Amino acid sequence: MNNNQNIKVSEALKKGQKRLVIPSVALMLFFFLIAPAILMYVFKDDKNSAIFAVGGVTSILFGIISPFIWWGINVVKYKIWAANNVKDIHRFYEEAQIKNLIDERKFFKRLELKTTKQKKELQRFYNRLKAEKVLIRDVNHDIERETIFKSSLKWNIVLFIMLICGMGFLYQTGRYNLKGTLIITGILIILIGYDLYKIFRYKYILKINSEIISYKDNKTLIYWKDVINYFTVPGIQNTPSKLIINTLDNEHVLILESYGKIKLDRILDVLNENKHRFEINQSSI
Repeated sequence: MNNNQNIKVSEALKKGQKRLVIPSVALMLFFFLIAPAILMYVFKDDKNSAIFAVGGVTSILFGIISPFIWWGINVVKYKIWAANNVKDIHRFYEEAQIKNLIDERKFFKRLELKTTKQKKELQRFYNRLKAEKVLIRDVNHDIERETIFKSSLKWNIVLFIMLICGMGFLYQTGRYNLKGTLIITGILIILIGYDLYKIFRYKYILKINSEIISYKDNKTLIYWKDVINYFTVPGIQNTPSKLIINTLDNEHVLILESYGKIKLDRILDVLNENKHRFEINQSSI
């Protein structure tokens, strides 16, 4: 093994987040929000609406295109860096795809922007992947032996309570009639009650260790020996997030209500680590 190949998978994935994800999100926010705000400020006294129309469309286009360009340039550099520095390249490759840092589908492969020199350097990355997979005991001790994820609905309740307080304020200031206030408050109280029911119905939503993945107090029990692959689907608007696990004989769709992207990333980290621990345990049998 190359003496320089000593970077842990967890460290390499964090580097990918900093190099690929954070700048891409920053570019989108800049062109979707900051650039239009600057445009409006600079031309606030100009009555020509064409400037705003052209500037707005241009800003949106840059907001869509620039993150792809950034990713296309830097994912190549990231793979080359990984080839030269990451210890467990097979595990890194698998987890980087799960976390969408690397995407090998045709569309995204065509987006990769590389020089002739980089094409040659990139071969080292794929040559290492073609080599026989060797189990490396690269354990992330920051993740406990067993991790439990409880309900993530508490923020819903906080929001509902704030809305109730807002309704009370509007009624007190005479901006809302009593009947309307009571109806909306009643609806919010019902929603709070329903969320409390979902919180206390199960002791945990997910329990993950190196042997099993348990969903909602063993409502669904999945053994690592049966797992083929898994991925998360972030919730959109009122659609809950999902954890989808494919096993030898079934596809399990686990509903994760009110779980944001940060929590989903944490779930993937825990799953990846415990999958690796399971493989280590199996190798010692």
